Amino acid sequence: MTGKKVVDLETIDEKKLFIFRRYSGAVLSAIALAILANETVGIYLGQYGLAAAITLVSGLLATSVGFQFYQLPPKYAPTFGRDKAVFTSWCDGVCFLLLSPFWSSLSGLVAANGLQGWTCSFLIIAAFIAIGGTIMTNSLESVMRLDKQK
Repeated sequence: MTGKKVVDLETIDEKKLFIFRRYSGAVLSAIALAILANETVGIYLGQYGLAAAITLVSGLLATSVGFQFYQLPPKYAPTFGRDKAVFTSWCDGVCFLLLSPFWSSLSGLVAANGLQGWTCSFLIIAAFIAIGGTIMTNSLESVMRLDKQK
């Protein structure tokens, strides 16, 4: 991943703003996907317009939350010495363990409610991203082991 990196930013305020913007983009993208899941919107945009919009917004969502998977684990992996790969695998496994029931419940919501289920699912995803982003932004100093900077 290229571009700005959290660890390259100088002040804590710059780091918080960077993370806030990424999570805000992800929340807005998830809300946009919820809107695109509406049947009326699909009819209005047409088959190809809807496919293009979903592709674009899904890409924005992925890039908005993707930074944390490429930037945060490498920040902490060096503290594990020669076991960096073990640490990264452990993070991946824990996240999979915790999120599997969540994704399973969302698939049940979609199966039971069709397009309405997609709308609700994307709104739930937006809420979880907003909550996670708020926690991450507010606890950034302790997460990144930083002293308070002005």
